[in-house]
This record gives sequence, C-alpha cells and structure tokens, in this order.
Amino acid sequence: MYGPTLTKSRNIDRFHGCQTVPCARPRHGSKTLERPGKGDRGAAFFSSRKDPDITARVTWPDTGRLVLFLASGAGLGYIPLAPGTFGTLVGVLLYLGLGRLPLWVHLPAVVLLTLAAIPLAGRAETLFDQKDDGRIVVDEIAGFLVTTVLVRPAWGSVILGFIFFRFFDILKPWPVRGIDRKWAGGLGVVLDDVVAGMYAGLCLLLAVGLWPGLGQAVWK
Repeated sequence: MYGPTLTKSRNIDRFHGCQTVPCARPRHGSKTLERPGKGDRGAAFFSSRKDPDITARVTWPDTGRLVLFLASGAGLGYIPLAPGTFGTLVGVLLYLGLGRLPLWVHLPAVVLLTLAAIPLAGRAETLFDQKDDGRIVVDEIAGFLVTTVLVRPAWGSVILGFIFFRFFDILKPWPVRGIDRKWAGGLGVVLDDVVAGMYAGLCLLLAVGLWPGLGQAVWK
C-alpha cells in the first residue's frame, strides 16, 4: 500500500522523490544494433547523408584508386606546389600525340576526352570529399587540349598554348568564374577550364596568324 507506485512511463522513488526510467529491453525476435567490427568501421564512417555515394570508396577501393589516378593526371595532381600547372603537362603530351593526327580524328578525340573528364572529376570530388579539390587536374588536361585543338604541334604553339591557358585558368575572366560557382559536380569542375581553353585558343590562333614561325593552324 505504501510501497513505490509504478506508472506506465516512470517509477517514483519514495525515498528520494526522483523519477527513474526503467531500462528498455529488446523484445524477443527484435533486431539489436551491434558494435561494428574493425573492418566495418570505415564503411560506417563514410556512409553519411551529406555524401551517400562516398561509401563506394570503401566498397570498390580498386575502382576508386583508378579514378583518382586518372583524375590526378597519373599522380601529378598530388604535387603540393602548383598541381594544376604540372597536371597540364599531361595535356601537352596528349597534344603532341593527337595533334599529328588528321583533324577528323583529333577533334573527336578531344571531345571524347573532355566528356570523359566530367564524370572522372565528379567521382574524384566525392572521393576527396571536397569541391574542386586541387589534386583533380583532369580539367586542366581537357582545357589545354581545347586550347590547342586547332593548331598543329610545334614548340612555339606548345609554349604559347601553355602560357595562355594557365593565364586564363588562373585569372578566370567572365564567364569562367561564374561557371565555377554556379555548376556543381564534375560539370562545373571541367566546364570552366574548357571555357578558359577557348579564350586561350583564340589568343593562340591570333598569335600563330601574326607570327607563322610559332606554329600553324590546322587548315593551312
């Protein structure tokens, strides 16, 4: 009669006057959360609402390594000093190879490489968990290929194309900076460099037109 009174939601301690909540026990047949093992902690950590696709980094580590290898320009993007400048060197090597092919082969190849750079950059952003991470240089590679697509390979065109592209890529005139801020994912990462490459390509065509010794347009 004078003992502690139990209610549905709480238990009142008659001696201290405080309310204590009884511990909830799992019902028979119900699922309980288990502490993740050592191998599962990485997957539990990376699976978040903020970036649900990042769990693929744990599920498919080999694919992730390949994506990062390509997106970083065979690892040149990991160079701490001016990774975009070093990454553009991969574009130079591709240009020296593709530029000697006929235009009907060279131009579609540049378009395909640029389109392939978009999902690569977007996937690398997810793996790095950072927007337009500096280690992603596949956009610089695509931008340089756009810069030089209408000029035949020569030392003058390589050097001038490199300088012009890096200038516009760093300066980011309108609408390059707006594209970088407006578009998210791989499209935003690559598209601003493509537009910068168009600016640089026009300057390169003008330069080789005024000084033919620097290079030659593909239609000449």
